[in-house]
Amino acid sequence: VLGKALLFIVVLGLGGGFQVGCHNTLISSPSPFIQSFINSSWTQRFGEAPGESTVTIIWSAIVSVYAFGGLLGSVSVRWVTNQLGRKRAMIWNNAINVVGLGCMVTSRFINSFEMIMISRLVFGFTSGLGMNLHTIYLGESAPKRIRGMVTLTVATFKAIGKLVGQFAGLSEILGREEWWNILLCVPALFSIIQMVTLPFFPEAPRYLLIEKGNTEQCKQALQCLWGPGDYKLEIEEMLVEQSSLRGERSKTLLELLRDQSVRWQLLCLFAVNGAIQFGGVSAISVFSFSIFQEAGIPVDKIRYVTLGVGVSEILTNITCGLLIDRVGRRVLLWAGFGSMAVIMALITVSLELKVTNFHPVTTPICSYYNLNPLTLPHHQDYASWVPYSTVALVFLFVICFGGGPAGVVPSLSHEIFVQSYRSAAFVFIGILTWAGFTVFGFIFPFLLATLKSFSFMLFSCSSLAASLYVFFILPETKGKTPLEISEEFRSIRACGSAGDDVCLETRLTPTAPPQIRYSQHCIDTDLVVVVLVCVVQVRGKALLFIIALGLAGSFQVGFHLTVISSPTPFIQSFINSSWTQRYGEAPEENTVTLIWSAVSSIFPFGALFGSISVRCITNHLGRKRALIWSNAISIVALGTMITSRFANSFEMIMLSRFLFGFTSGFGGNIHGLYLGDSSPKKIRGMVTLTMALFTSCGKLIGQVIGLSEILGREDWWNVLLCVPAFFSIISMVTLPFLPEAPRYLLIEKGNTLECKKALQCLWGPGDYKLEIEEMLVEQAALRGERSKTLLELLRDRSVRWQLLSMFVIFEAVQFSGITAFSLFSFSIFEEAGIPVEKIRYVTLGVGLCEVLTNITCGLLIDRVGRRLLLWAGFGFMAVTMILMTITLELKASDLFTLQPHFPYKECYGSLSSNAVTNEIDQFHLNPLSHYQEYSSWIPYSTVGLVFLFVIFYGGGPAGVMPSLGHEIFLQSYRPAAFGFFGILIWGGLSVLGFVFPFLLISLKSFSFVLFSCTCLTASLYVFFVLPETKAKTPMEISEEFRNLRVCSSSMDDVCLETKL
Repeated sequence: VLGKALLFIVVLGLGGGFQVGCHNTLISSPSPFIQSFINSSWTQRFGEAPGESTVTIIWSAIVSVYAFGGLLGSVSVRWVTNQLGRKRAMIWNNAINVVGLGCMVTSRFINSFEMIMISRLVFGFTSGLGMNLHTIYLGESAPKRIRGMVTLTVATFKAIGKLVGQFAGLSEILGREEWWNILLCVPALFSIIQMVTLPFFPEAPRYLLIEKGNTEQCKQALQCLWGPGDYKLEIEEMLVEQSSLRGERSKTLLELLRDQSVRWQLLCLFAVNGAIQFGGVSAISVFSFSIFQEAGIPVDKIRYVTLGVGVSEILTNITCGLLIDRVGRRVLLWAGFGSMAVIMALITVSLELKVTNFHPVTTPICSYYNLNPLTLPHHQDYASWVPYSTVALVFLFVICFGGGPAGVVPSLSHEIFVQSYRSAAFVFIGILTWAGFTVFGFIFPFLLATLKSFSFMLFSCSSLAASLYVFFILPETKGKTPLEISEEFRSIRACGSAGDDVCLETRLTPTAPPQIRYSQHCIDTDLVVVVLVCVVQVRGKALLFIIALGLAGSFQVGFHLTVISSPTPFIQSFINSSWTQRYGEAPEENTVTLIWSAVSSIFPFGALFGSISVRCITNHLGRKRALIWSNAISIVALGTMITSRFANSFEMIMLSRFLFGFTSGFGGNIHGLYLGDSSPKKIRGMVTLTMALFTSCGKLIGQVIGLSEILGREDWWNVLLCVPAFFSIISMVTLPFLPEAPRYLLIEKGNTLECKKALQCLWGPGDYKLEIEEMLVEQAALRGERSKTLLELLRDRSVRWQLLSMFVIFEAVQFSGITAFSLFSFSIFEEAGIPVEKIRYVTLGVGLCEVLTNITCGLLIDRVGRRLLLWAGFGFMAVTMILMTITLELKASDLFTLQPHFPYKECYGSLSSNAVTNEIDQFHLNPLSHYQEYSSWIPYSTVGLVFLFVIFYGGGPAGVMPSLGHEIFLQSYRPAAFGFFGILIWGGLSVLGFVFPFLLISLKSFSFVLFSCTCLTASLYVFFVLPETKAKTPMEISEEFRNLRVCSSSMDDVCLETKL
């Protein structure tokens, strides 16, 4: 660089990002001195000492007025830059900063805390205005090829400002009582340096050419900054942008927000800046002392750790500057946010381990042996490294932040807007930054006091959401002009039935993978090919689509089935205390049991109601909008459950459980309907099987989160029951970017073009000729027939075999024993003899096993077919249940029903058992020696059989049912059929939940024989009756069902042949 660009960057940084960073960290050091000054000033003025609350209010005003000033400064940036230009606006901003310096210095001498507030307001205003001016001025002066590296210096100077603020605040420098007013003026001294040197630098080249139309001055400015040259390409790019604006004036903030053409840019800024504010970096900057103190770092060492964090951020900013124009913005953003999310979760774990005081594994051991865990050598070793692991994680977090979002955001904010929008856009960014900072500064202390270490999980979720947004939506801006970037943003559209826009493709694969058209490619060649086609080569949004549907559908069902068992004693205790506070006396035990039973049972009742309503709602709203509506109800249930504890109302728990049940029943049915209507025929089995996979994942996550080490504690039970609703929010945000179901669009709406667009959006480019032809055949067969009601479905004799088949299979699943394992696993394992403290880990293993077998079934279902997996799965489940009955019965038997060492009856005849025992004692025999040896393996054999049962269930019926339920009905019957399935599932669940405890008490282990008979019946029915549906259209499958007849001498129809 032959010009004065380096000096220019330094001068701009001192009056821009440096000011913000320095003020952010300076205020913490003189806090006690300023509060002491407020106290003395008030006493001298009014003759009495102020109350503690008065001092706190004045101090809070001094702290918060800075952010308010920053907000005002950001809002004024458009007007100031339009009137004065970039350079003069920056000089004027420095002059205001000098005024703030004078107010702060004199405040102490005139004994006025009001002057401190005025000074802080002025400093905030100049920080907000200067930060935006810094980014605009720098971005409009940098050549396109190194714009990322140049604008990244905004973040670098902000990090340097933080570090200088920390250094200046040390007690060895200015962090003393007699220097606090000088300390707060340090940033303004650097503003004076900028004010003196900035007149020797040119105005921003882009501003000179695009807004002032002066090409010659633009060229001179470029040469002054970057050295001699003609800069032909840069000037041509600016002229193209100028001509595209056609003399358009600079937009106002209101015009920017109303303009539909920049809505994606605004959403991008909102997502990225919001994630930075609520990603945890503000917490570490402002509340670092509290965080490190919470982690167990000695107080006298905290300031040095904080300095290390500041140095780390500067170094990573510099590193990011070397990478940003090499690897691009997107990679640094999504990788940075993703890493920050993981690290925040790990910080939560380390802080929580510090709070628990000892390793969680030692908990049951210490409680059993009545030991003090603090005396264990393992605890001492364990506790010593926890604080240092927290510090290391904080350093890693700052590295990921500085090397990603912090460095990229200034460049990105400048690049994604053309000249006429840029000033208003920076006003918008300033509002987001300073309003977010104000809100965060207010709520974080309360979050830390309420949620403690778990408050960092909120930051983790915020960073993860931003990472996913950037990965799936944000286009790359490296090496592109603002016009090219704006064109890419305009090409992004949310898919839907009403739009003619191009569908947004995800970034799941390389730039140009081979085209995949499921109608023209053979997929049943090899298992590996199937996986690659479905996961790697899908260019559309299929993977995101499957995840979004799963989180709002069957995941909710699985989670709610398992999560309710963990907080049972806490909810019963809450019912007791709530009743006592309300009526002045403790409720009877039967009353608590009755209310608790209502809380438990109202969930399947709500699910039943949701299942019945699926046809009506989907006919009116379609698949996509119906699922979004279901998510909205789930959020209402979340609010009801959270507030129930504060309102001291168990009725609100019932209402929330009912709403959760409704959304689970409704969402579970919509999930299967939407997924089946959107998947190509050749892989429909694998796609619809993800319903079972998400159910299993929901069960497993419900078990994990319900552990006492996570949310399974008395003060968290209401949050625990709301966890699925947070996943509903993710689905609700994602679904608008996904298309409506293709089959619904063509068969019910008659829109072939939208159907094709939806298929391309989900599965990548292709003509999908065979899929569309199949749908057209089905549409012609229906002849415009409207969607059937549930009553019409049950009365229609043409679908009686389909109804009978689904009745047999669904009820066999309900009464096969899998629901009993889900709801009563604790009782079953306790009955088998598993130690109580080990049961929860065995249950987790069962859940993980179900997830893995669902995945395995997904690899097999489109290869071996549905029938084989169904009848073999039910058959093996029946055998497993018989063996489980035997092991449980052996466990429950007394000594004489076990295998004896010798024939007692033959040897002793009619002697009483006491006489036999005396006889045995006489010969010094120990009959228990064989029993102890025999009984030791029974619990583990029972556990092994449970695992086998879950494997056969997950690899058979659980995976096949979603696909089968969709394939055997035509489009007009399908919504009503899914309503029928919901009644079978939730009605069966309600009945089983009511009768199984009585069965277990009455029949004990023999109750599992009933489950075995149910599974055997279903296996035989599938083997002899059900046709294969693999790779067949609904029309072909319906024709096969119509050919099934019950044989009799009076009928001329074709008789049903068995599969023998």
